[in-house]
Amino acid sequence: MKSNQQAKLKAGKITTVASAVVNSVLSILKTATGFATGSTALIADGIHSLADLITDVFTYALIRIAGKEPDEDHPYGHGKFETFGTMFLAIFLAGVSIAIGLEAVDAIQNSEHQKTLTYIALIAAAVSILANEGLYHYCAYKGKQVNSSIIIANAWHHRTDSISSVAALVGIALNMYGFLMADAIAALFVTAFLLKISYKIGRSAFDELVDASVDEETLDKIRESVLSNSGVLNFHQLRARSLGGQIFVDVHADVPTTISVSEGHAIAHSVEESIFNDIAHVADVTVHVDPKGAKQSALPTELYRKNLEPLLKEIIQNHKSEIELDHLLLHVLEDGFYADIRLKKIKLTDEDVTSLKKALESTKTPLKEVSISVRHI
Repeated sequence: MKSNQQAKLKAGKITTVASAVVNSVLSILKTATGFATGSTALIADGIHSLADLITDVFTYALIRIAGKEPDEDHPYGHGKFETFGTMFLAIFLAGVSIAIGLEAVDAIQNSEHQKTLTYIALIAAAVSILANEGLYHYCAYKGKQVNSSIIIANAWHHRTDSISSVAALVGIALNMYGFLMADAIAALFVTAFLLKISYKIGRSAFDELVDASVDEETLDKIRESVLSNSGVLNFHQLRARSLGGQIFVDVHADVPTTISVSEGHAIAHSVEESIFNDIAHVADVTVHVDPKGAKQSALPTELYRKNLEPLLKEIIQNHKSEIELDHLLLHVLEDGFYADIRLKKIKLTDEDVTSLKKALESTKTPLKEVSISVRHI
């Protein structure tokens, strides 16, 4: 776990540095060229690259914080730091998008002042496309290599940058052929695209903050994983939520009523292992074992083991002093309470067992039926 986290931190640092260098150059190149040539779309794209630079810094900071081990103050880990940061970035990106859109609208309203753009603006947009595509492929590769959802998400952010640069390039090209408002209209398309991305990122972060369920496809995979285990008859109350790119699962597994606690625990452990192995990014699994057909109520006080066992021992000893209680197993079913009793004796006849069974079932307890077995010595 720690080695994987170290690999994520290393990959996060490398991709952040690479992205920061490229976005710094692109931000200066596109913004300066945009002002020099009068390209609204290129200025908008340059501001977008500046926002990406801030995003890169946040991404690395969040990887470091979210990757910390759980502690006394944060027993479930630090994953929500990443979620809060993602929400902030979505709001920030939406604000930048709106500012770009307002600038584009102003440019359209004052279209008589629009200038014919030059090949310099076109070249700047083309360089941006190539650089961002390169960043996308590099970050996606590193993210998949260390299984880091935030690095992969940042890679897709670079892919959106290249798409917005394509819009800017088309607008500039049309402007050069006489459609002077094309540049500003392209900036509006960039605005709409960025707002869509902002909503998608923000909605995902919001869902995590309010503990929304994971998608139905993931739930189906979890269901299949639970039922693949021998001993699991069915399940209910399946819940799964995402936190900082990791999934937390809890489920109630139905098992045969009369199995032992240790067998039930082993089945629960098998379910946990299956989910961890079958579903990606699972951080924690809690399995509650429910005996199929068990009575969903508290145990009566008189059936507490500390109260019932001495009573049964007394009845057994009074019936035949040489008989000893070897083991007691209590079953709480919908139609009543049942006890499996194992006795220890050198020799016990069928008549002895029958008479003792009647004596035990006639006691003033809620026991509906008593089953007796004998371990001969």
